[in-house]
Amino acid sequence: MNKVMTWAKPDSPYVKMCNPEKAFHLDGNEKAHTPVGSWCIHWSSELSEIVWIDDDECFEQRAQALEELQPKAPVLMVRPDYRIGISRRQWKLIDTFVRHSEQFDAVTFDMEPTCRIYDIHHGF
Repeated sequence: MNKVMTWAKPDSPYVKMCNPEKAFHLDGNEKAHTPVGSWCIHWSSELSEIVWIDDDECFEQRAQALEELQPKAPVLMVRPDYRIGISRRQWKLIDTFVRHSEQFDAVTFDMEPTCRIYDIHHGF
């Protein structure tokens, strides 16, 4: 049984869901301190590049704040248009980042162009 799952009963659906054949083992554990609070972050070291996709919380000011924290690995922040989800262009960018993150800056922010039009139209 996965070490992380020692709290679960052996027949629990969580144990099956977190089986190493289906999920990545969460072996990374660190506390992130930011100007607005601190959070525990858990990740798998198998996934060395944490792509942040969010149609609501990914924006330029957050990218700048994240860059000031000097992340240990490159970060790609992707803001899709909530009306269509991740575009094909953004999927290509994500794929390239996962394969060649060393070619990216510490923090790369990408926003689907239609989001900017939506934000301007709605006064954001």
